[in-house]
Amino acid sequence: MHGTLNLTKEHWDKIKHPKTSTEVSQELPNSMGARLVVSKKSEKKMIPSLWVNMTDTFMVADKMDEIFEEIVSEILIKMDAMHPVIYENLAWYYLKNEKIIEAIHYLEEAKKKGHPGFMAIKDSKYFQFLREYPEFLRLFEK
Repeated sequence: MHGTLNLTKEHWDKIKHPKTSTEVSQELPNSMGARLVVSKKSEKKMIPSLWVNMTDTFMVADKMDEIFEEIVSEILIKMDAMHPVIYENLAWYYLKNEKIIEAIHYLEEAKKKGHPGFMAIKDSKYFQFLREYPEFLRLFEK
């Protein structure tokens, strides 16, 4: 599943399947002096309008993934004429699509093309997942 669609699914799964049951127990005396324990369990239900919103959100997320793919394709065609930061953006796109090799490749290109803020990428929260890869860390050796 692609990036936007995956994030959307995770969000709606949390809403669709929340921890919903609550139980209230109360001890009540009966006519014979013994105590009774009365339990009442209630569950929250998914509101029908949320199902509609969820469907709309999935449709939008799917379209966004489609648009991102078109944008990336266009960038790849015109890449040589673009600012070196575009390589960082491509790396992030590929990382979000779980394509580690491609992400690192475009970071290498960003470095080669003279990305002005390249060294800050090492500590960027957007690329923190890559810190466990030696290939990523080698990019920042002098």
